[in-house]
Parts: sequence; C-alpha cells; structure tokens
Amino acid sequence: MRLLRTKTLEFEDFLDSQLPIYAILSHRWGEHEVSYKEMRGFQKEHLAATNEERYKAAEASGLGMAKIKNFCQKASSNSFDWGWIDTCCIDKRSSAELSESINAMFKWYARSSVCYIYLSDFEFPVHEQDLGSEHNIRAWYHRIRPTMSPSFQASAWFTRGWTLQELLAPKSSQISCLDVNWTLVGHLGVLRDDVSAATGIAKMFLTEMGFRNQQRQSGVSIARIMSWASRRNTSREEDVAYCLLGLFNVHMPLLYGEGAVNAFYRLQIEIMKESDDESLLLRQLREHPHLSICWD
Repeated sequence: MRLLRTKTLEFEDFLDSQLPIYAILSHRWGEHEVSYKEMRGFQKEHLAATNEERYKAAEASGLGMAKIKNFCQKASSNSFDWGWIDTCCIDKRSSAELSESINAMFKWYARSSVCYIYLSDFEFPVHEQDLGSEHNIRAWYHRIRPTMSPSFQASAWFTRGWTLQELLAPKSSQISCLDVNWTLVGHLGVLRDDVSAATGIAKMFLTEMGFRNQQRQSGVSIARIMSWASRRNTSREEDVAYCLLGLFNVHMPLLYGEGAVNAFYRLQIEIMKESDDESLLLRQLREHPHLSICWD
C-alpha cells in the first residue's frame, strides 16, 4: 500500500504486515484530480522545500493538489502521520496495480483509523472551533438538523458507486464527515439518521460493529446490497460491477472495455461461487426477466 506522509506530502510503500496507522479520504472526483505521475512530479520539483513551503505550493497548484494538501493537513492536525487518497496513491498507468488496488480497497478503508468523507458541495453553517466537543456537536446538530438535513442529504457523494463501500467498510466511529471548507460536520454516530435517509441504508447497518462483521454474524442479503448500489452511478460503465467487489468479498481481474453487462455477469459468477444466497437470482429475475445466469 502506498501512503502519503501527511507533513511532507511524500510517498512511501508498505507491506500489509507493516502498515502504520493512517487516515483515508472518501470523496467525489472532480475535473482537476492529481495523478500519481503528477504527484511524483510535484515531489521532485519541491524536493528541497520545507514542509510549509510544500503546503503553500500545493495550495497554489490547482484544486486537485489543494485537496490533497487539505486532506493531509486535516489528518496531520489529528495526529495522523500517514494518509491515503485514491487519486494519487495508485499508479493507474499500471493495469496490474490498478486491479490489485481496487480488489484491496474495501480492506484498506476498513483498516484505516479514520475515514474522512469530504462533501465538496455542502457547507456546514458553523465553524468547528465554536463546537468544542462531541457533546456540543450533537447538541448543535439536533438543533439545526431541520434546516441542514436537506442540503446534506442532497450531496452528490451519496450518489456515487465507489462511495458505498467507503461508507460501509469502516466502523461508524472511524468516519468523520467534512464540508467544503474541511470543517467537521460530525461523526457517523451523530449523522446516522441523515446518512440513512440519503442512502436508503437502514441504521442497523451503520454501526460500530462494522459491515463485514454484520455479514458474518447476521447475514446481509445479496439483494439488499444490490438495492443500495442501484441508487448510485459510476463514470465508467464497468465500475458498476467493480465497485461492489469488496462489499461481496470477492476478487476478479479488471477488464475495462468489456462493458457493464459482461462485468456484472462476471461479478455474479464470483458471488455465486462464494454464496448460496438466492436473493441475487430473485432480484435479477424480478428486475431483468430477460436475463439469466448460465452454468456450464
């Protein structure tokens, strides 16, 4: 796993067995995101700079680089020395690295010590310094919820395919929602009602137990997960299937260009190899009666 040192904006690679404590970012991609290659160029250009100079240079280098800097600054201010963001920490020029990363992404989000959900289209109506404590955040939230909830629930973050696993993989205490100004809106425990309303995910699945533990202990039907995913969209058609790999705990190679139908067919095959839950078949027959799964 390739992490960013939050104070210096420099990369370092780690084996899974040697991973340090790290923060992770969940966000909606914009038009000016920074690739791994571009981040390496920035690092080389500012090799001799101080940490403060790197921060200033990143802030002045466009929206994508400013997002990386703000994420790292937020993580560092909360005592996290390492961070991960999907835009620049994966070298997408390598199909092997991209495939490995996407197959491991659920695990990476689950292992993080904090997951910052960045809502670039929502502004919280108070500065976090005015709140002071978790108790004050809860009290303030309940007072302003009637006016805040509609705009919070309308965030496009709740409509993206990839952010579904990023919401469910961490435990509730690991998730902090941030607004466009990187101000703390609240932790998932405070915002559970609104998150449930925005996603259609029952509050019982947004808990400290963690999604994977719920799958093991009480079971979460395939059809239920598919229903959550059906409310979301992706930029690349194959990602409607690839973004669900971690939720179903299955692995398969990525074949961009195969199309959504083929990608989803392969996903179903992998799911059925691991599960005897027939709700997938029932949901498919109900919604797409012209389709069927063929077995050799």
